[in-house]
Amino acid sequence: MRSSVTRAPTALLLVVGSIFATLMLLEGGLRLVGYSATPVVEPDPVRGWSLAANVPNMTNSLGLRDRERTVANPNASFRIAILGDSMAEAVQVGRAETFPAVLETALNRQGCFGARPIEVLNFAVQGYGTAQQYLTLSHQVWPFAPDVVVLAFFPGNDVRDNSHRLKGSVYLPFYTLESGQLKLDASFGNQWSYRVRTFGAKLIRHSRLAQLANQIRFNLKARLRAHTDRGVTEAAGLGEVGVDNLVFVPSPPPEWEAAWQVTEALISQMNLDARLRGVPFHLAILGTAGETHPDPAVASALAADINVSDLTYPRRRIASLGNSRGFPVVDLVTPLAQQAAEQNLCLHGEPGGAPCTGHYTAAGHKAVAAHLAAHLCGAEKVPAN
Repeated sequence: MRSSVTRAPTALLLVVGSIFATLMLLEGGLRLVGYSATPVVEPDPVRGWSLAANVPNMTNSLGLRDRERTVANPNASFRIAILGDSMAEAVQVGRAETFPAVLETALNRQGCFGARPIEVLNFAVQGYGTAQQYLTLSHQVWPFAPDVVVLAFFPGNDVRDNSHRLKGSVYLPFYTLESGQLKLDASFGNQWSYRVRTFGAKLIRHSRLAQLANQIRFNLKARLRAHTDRGVTEAAGLGEVGVDNLVFVPSPPPEWEAAWQVTEALISQMNLDARLRGVPFHLAILGTAGETHPDPAVASALAADINVSDLTYPRRRIASLGNSRGFPVVDLVTPLAQQAAEQNLCLHGEPGGAPCTGHYTAAGHKAVAAHLAAHLCGAEKVPAN
């Protein structure tokens, strides 16, 4: 009896040791063959998540989807800060092909803003709504002392992302309106599940085996989400996957109107914060693939499917907000739709996706940069309001 009791811990130690040795062998093998799948995003205690620093071919040492930058500005460059989501982060194209990078080249070539060199800093992060973009402005952008702030607003999902009820995610901060005032709910950081995710992110950062397991999990989850989203979207006749077309409805349901009001309050607060610092604030409206399809009949069909006369409601509502709050709004949807139709050119598209859908192509980013450069250069000549 004593012998069997003595052997039990020994057998358990052998099993644990064997598992550990196997894991170490796999870890060493993955490192030996050069495998690496460092996640692009990591948990962030303020914004829920942010871009990880030094991801090869993705981010710089400051965790920006940008070339290497410094917080200090020793060359006295004219700095333009871009806030946005995955449309501006643009992992679908090379860093030099993103519209912030192309915009920087175009502005320097055109000699806007005097003889000062121009830097366009890309603070965009995938999945961000206006709440996280406002927190980015408050906690990350201002130390760079920008001369202009541009919010790249994507109505296709930015309004929805500002509502806890519509977004459905629990690992991010939300704002609500109470008596007309914005109130931050950052309780996500107190959840034990978020703390577990934070610990897991640190493990993944340093272990190739954990990166492999995470990559497999991510791919399976992405396929399942895409399949589910596609089924829901097609069943509802709402067209493009990843875009909630209820944003185009002029008389939205109560939860959508509440999301719109929070969105408008956040944008107004961004503008106010910038004005208090003497920094001009601009808002650029980015279009969905349906709005800028080379065949105008696609946009007309989408409008008919959701029983609206056209898809201009978000643009009209944001333009009205800009007029009332005193900040310029540039509509990039109309000129890109015209260019796509005239050239029969898809400005949206992704590998493996349906034609003319998804995020911007390199041509789409180039078009956004060209029109945004024209707007900013023109705004330079207009006296500040």
